[in-house]
Amino acid sequence: MLNRFFGKEKMAKHAKLKSDNPATLFKENVDYLILEEGIDVRSQHDFFSLRSNLLKDKENFITLCKEAKQNVSLLFDPQTPAKTIKRLLVLLAAIDSIPIYRTLQRYAELDTPLKPWAVIAAQQSRMLISTSLMNNNAGVFISSGLGGAKSKLRYFCVFPYNKTKILEQYQEELLYNELTYSIKRAEGEVERFTIKPYYITATILLPLRSDIKEIFGEIVAECNTYGDFLNEKVIITNVKELTDSEIQNHMG
Repeated sequence: MLNRFFGKEKMAKHAKLKSDNPATLFKENVDYLILEEGIDVRSQHDFFSLRSNLLKDKENFITLCKEAKQNVSLLFDPQTPAKTIKRLLVLLAAIDSIPIYRTLQRYAELDTPLKPWAVIAAQQSRMLISTSLMNNNAGVFISSGLGGAKSKLRYFCVFPYNKTKILEQYQEELLYNELTYSIKRAEGEVERFTIKPYYITATILLPLRSDIKEIFGEIVAECNTYGDFLNEKVIITNVKELTDSEIQNHMG
């Protein structure tokens, strides 16, 4: 990692990132709650779509919430249809009640087909209670396909090689060292680093307000000062871990 601060400023601008970076959404003095468990995007979409549909009639929504509170035991009845449980989860998540939150949390710990819905509902309930305790200072609930840990989001990254199938050992080690150094400096963590033909993948944790473009631009630029062995088109996502075929499609 020699010459770390020499010539990097211009080179970093050349990195072209395909990324899902929520950093631009963040504001100061706002509490953020990250859903640590990874939830598939379809489940998230379906949960909030049902919630949106039920909220179209606000007076009826309040009535439905009261009914859901009375029927909370149906969550643990194996005979309850999945459609009913989904509806219950959405409604219970909208009730400002610590006992309801604990019930949702307990249900989310069970291994059921609707576990993703239960996890979302429990986190929504937790955010509602937290907001109420903070005198209605609204917080932000962040859910991603890969989840996160505490104040950090999890990302899946792909570093394609530049016109080669395999790297030299020193190049693999250089990327690993540069990645771990840069991520640690950003108060993040490298969870996994996998070497494959044509590219290297990594799973990392980074704080919410991290500048993804700057961090990875500098990593690629620094590595390429020693042989231009990395393609500038780095792939970064917090939605899911990409399969080999999906990575190949992104790489063109």
